[in-house]
Amino acid sequence: TQSTWEGTMGLLDGPGAAAMFKYPQKLALDAAQERVFISELNDCVRMLDLRTDRVETLAGTGQAGYQDGAASSAKFSFPCGLAWDDFRSVLYVADSDNHCVRAVKVQQRDGAGAAKKQSARVPTAVLLNALAQCRLSGIETEGIEQLVEENVWLRDQNHMLVAALHDLQRRNDDLIALLEAFVGPQAARDAPLPSPSRRA
Repeated sequence: TQSTWEGTMGLLDGPGAAAMFKYPQKLALDAAQERVFISELNDCVRMLDLRTDRVETLAGTGQAGYQDGAASSAKFSFPCGLAWDDFRSVLYVADSDNHCVRAVKVQQRDGAGAAKKQSARVPTAVLLNALAQCRLSGIETEGIEQLVEENVWLRDQNHMLVAALHDLQRRNDDLIALLEAFVGPQAARDAPLPSPSRRA
């Protein structure tokens, strides 16, 4: 069941039904941590906790400007597009009127490392209900099931890529250590890398 309430424009954190927004713009989903990030015209970025249906201001003071620093004192001017980096726990914000992209480091919940190893999925009903509680049910939620599926698939693929890169780095370190043992550290660093062999 999906419900929509008439919203009241403002800037107020708290339970979803009581929270206030001003022209919410874009959404970004952190499926592993069950959170939704929201940009809006209050010149700040908000976060909806899907586990508690609670809204809080993630970054920004509510006053337009440009200022880096702690999330609570940082200033934005018409933040719009959002992109979530699951590996770095960073939310990238298109700070439109400042003509730049900002990076907001987001604190992970306790036990986040263990949670990331699983293919965490946010049930669609839970997500839509939480958005509806905040009167965001009409904001870019079409096809949310596919977005969640794609987010999980991309995260799993990225985990595999990172694991492969770590393995490649380990093999490279082993090779350097072997060269240093035979020819010495300086000669090993100066040695050219072998070219891939070609078969006729």
